Amino acid sequence: MPAAGLTLSLSYAYLDVPTTTQYDPFSDQNIRIYGVLSPRHTAALSGEYEFEPSRLGTLRAYVGMKYSGRQNFAGTEYAPAPGYRLWDARLTLSDIPIGSSRSGLKLSLWGKNLADEEHIVYTMTALDSPPLIQSQIAIYGTPRTFGLDVTYQY
Repeated sequence: MPAAGLTLSLSYAYLDVPTTTQYDPFSDQNIRIYGVLSPRHTAALSGEYEFEPSRLGTLRAYVGMKYSGRQNFAGTEYAPAPGYRLWDARLTLSDIPIGSSRSGLKLSLWGKNLADEEHIVYTMTALDSPPLIQSQIAIYGTPRTFGLDVTYQY
């Protein structure tokens, strides 16, 4: 173990979803159909450190990164979304004393998507007819966000 109080985590997944060919009666052609919501590569890496308890409480620091590879959402080659990485962090002070004893008071300052990466969480292809004009609709993920949690357990 590198250091007491330190927790490191790493995960990786590889997903091989085959593409298929299907007849499209509207275009009178065979088209390729791609697996949806299936990034080939995903990964997560995180580290958390818990400091020795002090008279102020117990301090924990967390940093994590999540990666999602390129993926298709609408099932065709026309609606792919690029891969992205999201960085998150949290600083928590727990067991904060109130009066003469340690209590269930906990304060957490956190941030998500700290690099403010613009990332697509869903896309779809829309066809207008006539004529069949193709357009793509995208829904973007949450931008950089900060927050403060105050929790009291009794």
